[in-house]
Amino acid sequence: PVHPYKNPDDPVKLCFVGGYGNSRPLAPLVEVLLELLDEKRFELSIVGKGENENRLKELVEHSRHKNAFSFIPWLPLEKIWSYIDNADICVLPQLKNAHSDHVLPHKMFQYLKRGKPVIAGNCVPLVRNITDGKCGYTTDFSDKKRIRDTLLEVYNADLVQLGKNGYQYVKTRYPWENDKQRLLRLYRKLHDR
Repeated sequence: PVHPYKNPDDPVKLCFVGGYGNSRPLAPLVEVLLELLDEKRFELSIVGKGENENRLKELVEHSRHKNAFSFIPWLPLEKIWSYIDNADICVLPQLKNAHSDHVLPHKMFQYLKRGKPVIAGNCVPLVRNITDGKCGYTTDFSDKKRIRDTLLEVYNADLVQLGKNGYQYVKTRYPWENDKQRLLRLYRKLHDR
């Protein structure tokens, strides 16, 4: 089945928001998409800036699939939501390393809180949360074969259900009330010093 959740003629819309570069590479994803677009329908919106932005734009511009890509400059936070909301799945191409294996990017929560599944890097905390939440896919963003395999899985997935899973996961696993109370205790403790 293709796109069990919507019209099979519609592309799968991917979205990335933020800064990209060596630790968050988009070039391998763009290169794989350019190859896949001969057989599958995808679109990618890139909202933000990156170290290799000109190279990415060149790759796309010299392709017959250039209309499948959108480059949107930095936007204020309140204006990015429409791009995320318009996507079927959001991208967090974090490369695995000693640092990324010990941090959990806020961007994942922004995506999940909007009911969007994610394709994220194979860093320990991302893998754990996406597996526990049943809310997307992880892959090695430096390995084009793995990216391709992941995109083919995504193409046939029920992304609406994965998005619902992610929203529920964030709501129950990371409720704001818990974090708010911890922050307030910390502020009071610092204030009382």
